[in-house]
Amino acid sequence: TIGPLGLLVRAQVYDRTTNLRIRTPQAKPDTNLLQHLAGLVETGQLTPTIDRHFPLGAAADAIRYMETEHTRGKVVVTTT
Repeated sequence: TIGPLGLLVRAQVYDRTTNLRIRTPQAKPDTNLLQHLAGLVETGQLTPTIDRHFPLGAAADAIRYMETEHTRGKVVVTTT
């Protein structure tokens, strides 16, 4: 019921009770990589997949949709 948080908590418990070590990968900001990705988007070599758009007033519906449906791309919340 608490989504991926439960998995992270179980991993930490498992990590402390066994000799195996579980590490959670974390992305580090990299300006060069972001500029490269922006260039790919500008040239059309990379296109983001957008599953659904929701207005800002339906942000709760957007979150509910992401939790209960199998999204096939990004869910976008717009102010207009």
